[in-house]
Amino acid sequence: MDAAEPLAQTQGVVMFSSPSSLAAYNSSAPVPAEPDDSVTPAADLRRARAALLAAELADSASERYVAAHRAALQGAAAVFRLRGRGVRRLGQPVQMWHLLAVLAPELGEWAGFFELLHPRVAAVSAGARVGQRQADDLLRDAETFLDDVGAMLNDHARGDAPQHAGMRFRAEAHREAGQGA
Repeated sequence: MDAAEPLAQTQGVVMFSSPSSLAAYNSSAPVPAEPDDSVTPAADLRRARAALLAAELADSASERYVAAHRAALQGAAAVFRLRGRGVRRLGQPVQMWHLLAVLAPELGEWAGFFELLHPRVAAVSAGARVGQRQADDLLRDAETFLDDVGAMLNDHARGDAPQHAGMRFRAEAHREAGQGA
């Protein structure tokens, strides 16, 4: 009898002649693959929303600004995980916001917006100051972006074709608010 063979199997209980035969059996038995929920687009979006909450709770405007941008980056990661399969690595680095626009043209305006912010975010990360209003505006923008990413994930889950999410700039929202008064 092979050391990895069970001695007996009764009503779902498997018995072995020794601990070493149990160990040999366990090492040779196929382990069913369980999906890893931490590597899904939905998990990336949950992490992005948690990062957004951390931004809301940040003590300073600079911390809020950088954390809001980080939340947007995590939201972009959800899109990469959803649509990035089969993307071949090029011989040169690719700017992630550019890649987002390529993978999800419906988020292209957001990609351009966050790409333009990159130098400012880097400066704030290095110690430059940012005002409360700028930090709060970026926080709201990141939240709206994550809402658009969430809508994209929901559309994908339902099997719907991608829609152009578009981006409403703050100036448009202010203009609309002024016309309604």
